Amino acid sequence: TTFSDVTYSEVAELVSIKLKSHDKQIGLIACYRPPHASNEDSFFIELERTFDLLEASCDDVLIVGDLNYDLLASNKSTKLNEFIDGHCLSNTIKSGTRLNPTTGYLSLLDVILSLNILSFIASTVIPFPESDHRFVTTILNHKSTKQTSQIVESRCLNSSKLELLKVKFKVRFNFVLSS
Repeated sequence: TTFSDVTYSEVAELVSIKLKSHDKQIGLIACYRPPHASNEDSFFIELERTFDLLEASCDDVLIVGDLNYDLLASNKSTKLNEFIDGHCLSNTIKSGTRLNPTTGYLSLLDVILSLNILSFIASTVIPFPESDHRFVTTILNHKSTKQTSQIVESRCLNSSKLELLKVKFKVRFNFVLSS
């Protein structure tokens, strides 16, 4: 894996980098938005600018970090949800990442957003004893896209040919066709 085009923004606390592995290029944006920050608009302008630059040249773009929007409470995360929806991103983290020591409330503040959710395999949140934030991790599959085409020829689509197509789809796309 090689990396290039490292950028840092002073307007928003974010760093971006391009990673190249095999024949895939992945853009990574690591960012932090302090709680109750007064720079919400400038943060999203800079995040959008950085995202657009990476999206134009990368197979996938990942945004990781503590954005201090609780995605478990939609009324507290409207701006982030608009950004996620507007850029067709998916959050791979689904459970709470910060335990409020006073109230015991578990909020989802730390995200791993992916543009290419088809590469998503699994994620987990692990308690971390030194912090009120939990450790988040996601496994993505970014194997080489060099693949050979396979053709299944048939004059009719009988049950055996349909079963063969189902097997091919499952192997190739990890996707099960229903009957």
